Amino acid sequence: MNSPFQIELATGLGAYDSKKNGGQYAGLSVLTILIWEPSSYPKDKAPWIIPSEYRESDARTHKIQKENGKYWLLTVDIDSGNIEFDVIKAAIVNLFGKDQLARIYSTGSAAVDCRKWRVLIPLEIPLDASCWQFWQSCLNTWLMDYGITPDRVLERCGQLVYLPNIPPTYRSEDGQPLFYQSELIGNDPLTESSSQTWADWLLSQTAIANEHANLVRGFREERIKSPKKLMGESVIDEFNRSYSIDQLLREYGYELSPNEHDWRSQNQTNKSYATRNHGEYWTSLSQSDTDVGLGRRCSSGTGCFGDAFDLFCFYEHGNDHKKAIKELTS
Repeated sequence: MNSPFQIELATGLGAYDSKKNGGQYAGLSVLTILIWEPSSYPKDKAPWIIPSEYRESDARTHKIQKENGKYWLLTVDIDSGNIEFDVIKAAIVNLFGKDQLARIYSTGSAAVDCRKWRVLIPLEIPLDASCWQFWQSCLNTWLMDYGITPDRVLERCGQLVYLPNIPPTYRSEDGQPLFYQSELIGNDPLTESSSQTWADWLLSQTAIANEHANLVRGFREERIKSPKKLMGESVIDEFNRSYSIDQLLREYGYELSPNEHDWRSQNQTNKSYATRNHGEYWTSLSQSDTDVGLGRRCSSGTGCFGDAFDLFCFYEHGNDHKKAIKELTS
């Protein structure tokens, strides 16, 4: 088997670089990526990679990468907060350990008063898309808890990750970058046991994901259908088609997390985002939500779940099912 540093990942120049007419994307080895010195392309021609070795003409399609991709890097994009370099480095070292190999570098448009960062973390063995997305999510959640807000768009399977590049407009007259910071730290590619903190973090995030999955199964098994009909269909079904869960969560004062699918309810007393939107239904791991009677309680007693109508019934009618139905049919 080749060294992970010899594996070539898909690469291109600029957001419009595509292979619509066929062919394969060029490849860059993981080693070359990790030691890449900042190029000076214009912004619209900036070099990028996709952290997968799948390089066929459809490599930029998220669905195709999800089906075929083998991923060799975790990546981070931090464009807000003006976070200092040492804070980023500490967050990585505290999670993965001092021996973790990582490349941290500022972006082409970064400045002293507007620091922006990318982080590349090589893996010892490749991950399939599902596992890679979970590790990406775990890393981003850690950073959020650390006080750093990453752009979670890099959790998408075919997302472009831009390499160090300082466009001419961000250089002095003699060609030097107006601002650039970079460091290659550590020696070891990442595994699930690189540090005890990382191993424990993976387990805790797996437990949370499993709890939400259990609530989803409970919702599907216990979903209540209204006996009343509207044009041949249940009033509740009609309501759920008319109102999105996102719309109602916002209306009822929920706070959206940076990952854009978890929420914090007004019932919570802690700072976690315990409610997850699954599209047609929601789940909450908050004991506070469970205690006040929101939605339907999980059979295990931990957590609750429901649909858009359950939110409407609780927040508009004090959980009085009959009053909620009456309003919708009057």
